[in-house]
Amino acid sequence: MAPEQASADLRIDTRADIYSFGCVAYELLTGTSPFAGRPPQQMLAAHMIETPAPVIERRPSVPPALSALVARCLEKSAGDRPQSAEELLAALDSIATPSGGIEPTTARSAATRRTRARWLVAGGATAIVALALIAALPRFGNSGPALSPGQVTPVATSPALEMSPSISRDGKFVTYMAGSPGSFRIYLRQIDGQRPVLLSGELDGDHTSPSWAPDGSRIAFEAKGLIYTVPALGGAPRPFIGPETEWQRMVLTVNGATTTSPRWSPDGTRMTFSNAGGIWIKTENGAPQKILDGPYFHSLSWSPDGRALLFVEGVYPTLGNLSSSVVGSVRLDGGRTRITDSTHVNLSPVWMPDGQSILYVSNRDGALDVYEQRLDRDLRPRGTPQRITTGLSVRSISLSADGTRLAYDVVHNRSNLWQIPLPQTGLATFASAKQITTDNQRIEAFTLSHDGQWLAYDSERGGNADIYKVRIDGGEPIQLTKDPGNDFAPSWSPDDREIAFHSSRTGARRIYIIAAEGNNERRVTNEGGEGYAPDWSADGASIVFMSNFGSDRGDAVIRRQPDGTWSAPRRITPPDIQATWGRWSPDGRSIAYPVLLRDAPTALAVQPAEGGPARILVRPDSAAGGVAWTTWGRDPSVLYYCTQSLAGRTSFWSVPVAGGTPKLLFKDDDAHRVSRFDFATDGKRLFVNFAADESDVYVVALKR
Repeated sequence: MAPEQASADLRIDTRADIYSFGCVAYELLTGTSPFAGRPPQQMLAAHMIETPAPVIERRPSVPPALSALVARCLEKSAGDRPQSAEELLAALDSIATPSGGIEPTTARSAATRRTRARWLVAGGATAIVALALIAALPRFGNSGPALSPGQVTPVATSPALEMSPSISRDGKFVTYMAGSPGSFRIYLRQIDGQRPVLLSGELDGDHTSPSWAPDGSRIAFEAKGLIYTVPALGGAPRPFIGPETEWQRMVLTVNGATTTSPRWSPDGTRMTFSNAGGIWIKTENGAPQKILDGPYFHSLSWSPDGRALLFVEGVYPTLGNLSSSVVGSVRLDGGRTRITDSTHVNLSPVWMPDGQSILYVSNRDGALDVYEQRLDRDLRPRGTPQRITTGLSVRSISLSADGTRLAYDVVHNRSNLWQIPLPQTGLATFASAKQITTDNQRIEAFTLSHDGQWLAYDSERGGNADIYKVRIDGGEPIQLTKDPGNDFAPSWSPDDREIAFHSSRTGARRIYIIAAEGNNERRVTNEGGEGYAPDWSADGASIVFMSNFGSDRGDAVIRRQPDGTWSAPRRITPPDIQATWGRWSPDGRSIAYPVLLRDAPTALAVQPAEGGPARILVRPDSAAGGVAWTTWGRDPSVLYYCTQSLAGRTSFWSVPVAGGTPKLLFKDDDAHRVSRFDFATDGKRLFVNFAADESDVYVVALKR
């Protein structure tokens, strides 16, 4: 047991196997385990704090290089060990060659032969042990031939957005969602030809997450927060469960979230899905059973034997949002395993037919590509993931039952910043809009400097998301952060000298600050729940941000200390409401935020900055949609917010903080669609992020 396992560290990965390998090698070479002859508790403590005697002290004939390698495997810190089975294999391979384990020499061939003879005499038994260890390594590494893509067949390449393919078990048909945000519908198409067939009918809102029944008779999908099924040959969609059940009412009121990721079990008798309460399984007529508790699970996949599920933990990916996430597994009889890291975007896991490896999508090498990860019998990652595609920009994948055909979508998220003058009366129009950024990129969040001259924003133009700034009259953007992790949601300090942002570069979302010139970067939160979308107080002494508090969400505040450090986060919003993106008023007296309600769309709330009861300022109706984002201009008596309707339309409003009738400022349309809800304003101009997304569906043949 590696030291990190003995101490119950949550960040355990395959380097724990390297430690176990070192223990086995130590005993093979010396005849005894590193801390033999001690009671169990003392032995456990020794593994955590003591360094074993070097192998070469107990067995002088062992080559020094092999002794040193075993010592590296037994380092207490995982970062000091070999980092992968491949690295360990290469080191052992080197030691097992005639020149391994001895000093390099420039002597002639006769001397080389003498050196080889001396090595064989001195360490013959050791060489056999090393070779035996090398032979055993494939069970820890990447065994078997690599998976490679073959012929590619276009399935859906129209001007519409086409995404989230699901391939039938026989690999002959693909279902997918197509259209535009707010009006996506489910289509079916035979891979070898014919025109697409509309399946999902005229239910309101988006229809997403299509999934085949194992017998090919039905397709499940999500619409209006519920799961529906529709016959594959056409017919009327019907709810997978009755619309008036107590369970359904519970689903629709848990954090205001919806169900997603419906997936049938291999035998077709059960369906799994996720919502803000966790991961669930139910039969068609039975009660749902929770398998895993938590608010951020999606993209589920059954193992071929129906005994385990793959999942993604992280914010659900949309056209306007792509956050770092983790692929994991859970056995139905208990036991959860992390498979990928949490610093990259990891999406859409599917099982290979033998159940010994999975495919998933990740940006660990830059672009979003397909990777294969082998698993051991405990569903832990075995070896490093192998990249199957290069530079594909894929978002989701689906595999035929025999593993020979992979359906995938190629999604290019493109969005740039624009400014729109706000007229004194009437609505602003796109005709008066002016483009600010022009790069081939996706921007999620941005903020306006207090002097009105700069925009800071996040962009993945360099591969991963970093923070940039650009003058509002355009020009060349200036890159501020350069970490391989993803950085999002910048916020200017009141004096415009610093920018706060959040990043998942350490595996959890933390708040960072960097100077506006791009230097003096530091992390300012190190504990508590994850932190999202920071915003400064008017005096620059505090930062508010959204955080997780157990199973709910709220806004927390940190304060700058006299020595320049920052305090621990303190919850500022009431615990009985689900507060989200908190924004500080220009006079420092109030914090405004969207709040999730159980009886209505997301509302707009305001509360005193030092804490106190929240006052609901705006309750949008179902036609306008819920409040997605709020911000202040220069005037603390006016709040600005945007709503997003079920039809996918984003509208921007202003409202007096004292109360009154909201004023509609601007509304997007199909031709000029806002990419995300984030926006900024100074009261005279509206800064928004318009989308120009593209996506198509393909099928590729796979072979080893």
